[in-house]
Amino acid sequence: MSKSSERIDTVAQRLLDDPSLYFGIDGSHIPVIIKRGGGNPSVQRILSKLFRKTINDTAKEIPIRLTRKQVDEIQSLLADHAEASGDHFDVKNRVTEIPKGCIIDIGDDTQNRIVLEGGKVRTSAAGCDPLFGRSPSTLPFVKTGPFKGDLELIFQYLNMAKTPAWTLIAWMLYTLSTERNSSTSYPILVIIAGQGSSKSTLCKLIIRNLVDPSSLGVQGFPTNRQDMVIASNHAFILIYDNLRYLSKQWSDILCIASTGGTDPTRRLYTDDELVTHFFKVPLVLNGIHDFIVEPDLAQRCVFIDLDSISEDTRIDEKLFTENFNQHLPKIFKGLLELLAKVLEIIDTVEVTHPQRMIRFVKYLAAIEQVAGLEKSSLQKAYSDSLQDRQRDAVLSDPLGSIIYEMVTDGPRSSWSGTPTELLNEILGFFTEYDSRKRKLPDNPSMLSRRLQALAPGLLSQQVEVELTRAKERKITITNLDSY
Repeated sequence: MSKSSERIDTVAQRLLDDPSLYFGIDGSHIPVIIKRGGGNPSVQRILSKLFRKTINDTAKEIPIRLTRKQVDEIQSLLADHAEASGDHFDVKNRVTEIPKGCIIDIGDDTQNRIVLEGGKVRTSAAGCDPLFGRSPSTLPFVKTGPFKGDLELIFQYLNMAKTPAWTLIAWMLYTLSTERNSSTSYPILVIIAGQGSSKSTLCKLIIRNLVDPSSLGVQGFPTNRQDMVIASNHAFILIYDNLRYLSKQWSDILCIASTGGTDPTRRLYTDDELVTHFFKVPLVLNGIHDFIVEPDLAQRCVFIDLDSISEDTRIDEKLFTENFNQHLPKIFKGLLELLAKVLEIIDTVEVTHPQRMIRFVKYLAAIEQVAGLEKSSLQKAYSDSLQDRQRDAVLSDPLGSIIYEMVTDGPRSSWSGTPTELLNEILGFFTEYDSRKRKLPDNPSMLSRRLQALAPGLLSQQVEVELTRAKERKITITNLDSY
């Protein structure tokens, strides 16, 4: 068997004839092979490096030795076959939801799953049908045994008060149990802390290991949206380090990442065909400065402030890591045990402080109940934090601060008129040489658009902005606290 084409056809046909292999495409239109039989099903992307090993292992069984170019051609041939098959597979990333529970992909070679159901935690080695895709960067969760978990161990590694610590745990539970689909949203975890507060250690050691072990670790912020979309296909959560500033455009992109959107891009192996990728991913952002300035984005965030660490209490990072890794199995098991109990009651809890991310608020309420915390304590702290951040975001915008002051500072509690009239009144607030004047809209139409974006943040501060259209546009601004 000396001809290259014969070698390629023989190996490809051996894989095509294997009754345990199923060819098709996943939700991102990526060609995949599903292997069933002998345990839980596995998923491999046909054009991945991992599948190259499968091809070479198959060739050795024949036996045939393949060149790199021949393996490339086999991958291309099988990818074409997978697309032509017309089969679509619902491939999950790390987690899929079930009634009052969830199934988590451990990420090891055995294809074992963690099943949380009926308030209990168990491991499934076979018969667990959901399909889980993995990237080359996926790493397995820490192994847990029959021992009881101990979540209390985590608090010694969190340099924050108990309330924000429980809020962080709630975010981890929410993210760990919420699959990516069109009906879910992910609150963005934002960690603001000064230099030397171990924010990077918190992200890369604690959050990464407990929610989504991955060789991606913690990254620098991307330069464009497509880089973030591609990265979201290689990890369940993305963690970005040391942010200083977010543009309006990036704030809008992060809003889409939180609540969902699409991203058109070329197929990886063609030159001209566009594919629409579903874009939604849990995000962790950290920085020294408060970089969340858009009110709409602030509503989608969970803010955690870290305490500063004094020099006399600082511990060597290597020792800190060794101590945490020693406790990691019990901490992770404790996290799973708490999550199982939370999922059992999540749909029956009482929400006392509703916010935009209402499902996350339910997790806070469930933790209050399961962990024996004071009722509404976590919900109120989260609500107060959002109110503070919304106020900061609104008042940091020159237009937002003026609108707020118009009906809260002084005898007037409301204003009504046309966009032109409002623009003239706003411009009267500033001297000719005031630098903030350059950041204001320069025409009535742009003013209306800016107000629409600021309206949710102003409403969180009890200032209602209503834009109506009859014979002419009309804007009504009302201080709701005055009524």
